Amino acid sequence: MKVTEVKKVMRIRSYDRGDYVEYYGKPRAFFSVKDESVLSNLACRTVRPTDLYRSVLPEVYRQIGLPDDTKARWSRKAGCKMCPCSPGFYLTIPDRFEPLNGSRFDVYVTVEGGDARCETTPEALATIEARVDSVKKDPTLAPFLIGVESGYLVVDGAYHLG
Repeated sequence: MKVTEVKKVMRIRSYDRGDYVEYYGKPRAFFSVKDESVLSNLACRTVRPTDLYRSVLPEVYRQIGLPDDTKARWSRKAGCKMCPCSPGFYLTIPDRFEPLNGSRFDVYVTVEGGDARCETTPEALATIEARVDSVKKDPTLAPFLIGVESGYLVVDGAYHLG
């Protein structure tokens, strides 16, 4: 797996409904897979290879100017407290870098190659299959899934989304 893009985005306060919690919260790092389909994202978001993502964090830290000893804690609810729709890492910057601790930013990392999309354990693959079925049955998602029927990937002899 390799990192193809890293963006550091400053948060903008919208001043609506308790936005201060998100605005003043810890920086977060969100990972996405290059050229991933909507169906793949919906099905794989809860079984991401977090150990693999964690292994490239030092490279991400260097690219955006964070210290190497920045701590990262994976959360399935990093971007949304209600559901696991936007998993990511909460970043804890060491106290000696106080100017960075006051920064209100998030990091968006794009990766590709290897097993960057999802875990390939039997449990993860079963979760993916169940998610694909439920997503395809959801009528509100139908407009986003046009043309993805043929986008399957064969892993360990079973068909999965591609």
